[in-house]
Amino acid sequence: MLNYVLMFLLFYFQLHGQILTPLEKSNYTRVTSSSELVEFVINAAKNSDLITVDTLTLSPLKKVIPLVKISNSSFGSSSGKIKMLIIAQQHGNEHSGKEASLFFIKNIVENQLKHLLSKIDILIIPQLNPDGNDKNERRNGNGADLNRNHSIITEPEVVALHRIFNQYLPEVTIDIHEYYPYSKDWLDFGYRKNFDVQVGILTNPNIYKPLLNFQRKKFLPYIKTFLNNAGFSFNEYMVGGPPNMARLRYSTVDINDGRQSFGIQNTFSLLFEGINGKDPVDNIKHRVEAQYRALICLLNFVYENSSSIKKLVKEGRNYLINNNCRNVLIQMEHLGNSKKEIKLLSEKSGKDTSLTISNFHDKVVSKLQVRTPIGYLIPKSDSQLLSLLQRHNAKTKIYNRKSQATIYQYYIKDISKTNLEDLEVKTPIIEKNECKNIDFNSYAFVPINQIKSNALVLILEPESMMSILQYEKFKYLLKVNSAYPVLRVEKRPLMRSKSKI
Repeated sequence: MLNYVLMFLLFYFQLHGQILTPLEKSNYTRVTSSSELVEFVINAAKNSDLITVDTLTLSPLKKVIPLVKISNSSFGSSSGKIKMLIIAQQHGNEHSGKEASLFFIKNIVENQLKHLLSKIDILIIPQLNPDGNDKNERRNGNGADLNRNHSIITEPEVVALHRIFNQYLPEVTIDIHEYYPYSKDWLDFGYRKNFDVQVGILTNPNIYKPLLNFQRKKFLPYIKTFLNNAGFSFNEYMVGGPPNMARLRYSTVDINDGRQSFGIQNTFSLLFEGINGKDPVDNIKHRVEAQYRALICLLNFVYENSSSIKKLVKEGRNYLINNNCRNVLIQMEHLGNSKKEIKLLSEKSGKDTSLTISNFHDKVVSKLQVRTPIGYLIPKSDSQLLSLLQRHNAKTKIYNRKSQATIYQYYIKDISKTNLEDLEVKTPIIEKNECKNIDFNSYAFVPINQIKSNALVLILEPESMMSILQYEKFKYLLKVNSAYPVLRVEKRPLMRSKSKI
């Protein structure tokens, strides 16, 4: 009998220009497989002139990763529109963002949200990790965590994602995830996080300050009110704990994830962390509804504030290009002992209970900073470094030897280890020496005046907590009693004439 009902519903919805998502077809008993997702988005494009579907890339297990473009014109052709990139399911065992993205695509087919497209062109990658999805595993088919790959950009999914970002340079990005609240230390504590959606704004202090302030002062209150009015709980994304036993803090400053890797280019970039289930379909309808509401809230906010966001992003990116002489923080830590009241779910009573955290670390402070150089010289013989720069879409050019500059090289004397953001960071102890008699034909010059400038400093400076030296692939660069091969090109200081008495 149930099959006849579903067949009737399918016929009815198709007749009235509506479609069902795979999750709806299963009556919320089974999450969408990668093949079902591809079939759904292709069908959506057939039923709407607003949607086109391309193949972003293939996964390591050769599964298609679709890229959905939504626009009421030719995508990206209108300079007055804002471009937005939606990324879901970098982690294969986090399903609600994927399902919420499909509900949004369904709504476009049904012409429910057409007004948004007068100001926004939308790119959606509803499932970046089909390999992990079909196995319900966090990592991809290569065993890699995609959301820790955005600094070295080696996995095919992340390579393709950054290629699309570089092609369109969207002003807004949202990376949709889920957090797991059932860890043993929290359960032993007797309380757990129970927020429907946690929102992570940009935290790296190198990002354009007006953009950081706009997210904190304008967007966070907006989405909190929106979600609460819709019956969903909200929190600014925090990690760590349990409270008063281990520190709680706001999320990472590292640029190796989807949010910060785009944010460091002064993009209005955000992270949604919906609550995960004990299994893929546990409370799935509520989880998807919460993520969907958060996504609609973001779209409404972008629609209402499109001119302000475009202005901030343009200013921020121009600042990266035109302000070459500035400090970049390369080692940071969350500090502070602020008191913060939050609601946690009591495992004993099953009710939300207010607790006061006495050691909340809410401030990011600088541990080390460097002055931006004019640029870097990269040995042409190092194919791995050159390939990395290419994946970052970093501009290179021929070095002008007549420029008034001094070339410096770091010499690695020793290696120390520092704990930053609860991770052990390998920090070389360096000596800085001037270089002379350089064969410039053996180097590629990477100028700093580009929107990748902050990212370049953070990944190329050897003392940076986010440098490529932290990755196994580039450990060959970290050798004691050896020269670090990346050279700094610095502006030569002006010689002051002695004043006459």
